[in-house]
Amino acid sequence: MKTLVVLILSWGFLSYGDVKVEGVSLSQKIDYFGKEMLLNGSALRKATIFSVKVYIAGLYLEKKSTNPKEILDSQDVKIFQLHPLMHVDKKKVTEVSEEGMKKNCGADCDSTKAERDRWLSALPDFKKGDIHQYEISGKGVIYKVNDKEVFKTADAKFGHALLASWLGDHPPTEEMKKNLLGILDKKE
Repeated sequence: MKTLVVLILSWGFLSYGDVKVEGVSLSQKIDYFGKEMLLNGSALRKATIFSVKVYIAGLYLEKKSTNPKEILDSQDVKIFQLHPLMHVDKKKVTEVSEEGMKKNCGADCDSTKAERDRWLSALPDFKKGDIHQYEISGKGVIYKVNDKEVFKTADAKFGHALLASWLGDHPPTEEMKKNLLGILDKKE
């Protein structure tokens, strides 16, 4: 019973204000052209055997969901933000991004190759403090860095393949995927 009360109190607390992860604040709600987008989940991306903290990710949806297939197949707007915690050069960002997408794009790999190549060439260095935002919907993808548009496509399949890099069958880590889906770890 004690655990249930703590969980209820935690949920009530989390529904207001910002979520802070590794010093990065993510709003519980954001406005996207008059649509209220809800923070579905946030995650820390660690890399290498040394667990280097690379970025914080936040996934915003029109309605929360713990179902990755439902999220990926939805035509609704999805906002995916990346907040780098360190500098990573363009070459490494491109290599890791391409690898993640190829592992998860499935049937969309061939049909989205041209857009994937265009997106990969547009990727900049990751710089601490920047905000990388993907606006993904049934109308395509807009990718911005610090509110400046860097890439745009009307290819909705590309958006599905891109978001599958984090929510697909082979995410960077299962823990990251679960956190983005808002599935809380039950460890005490």
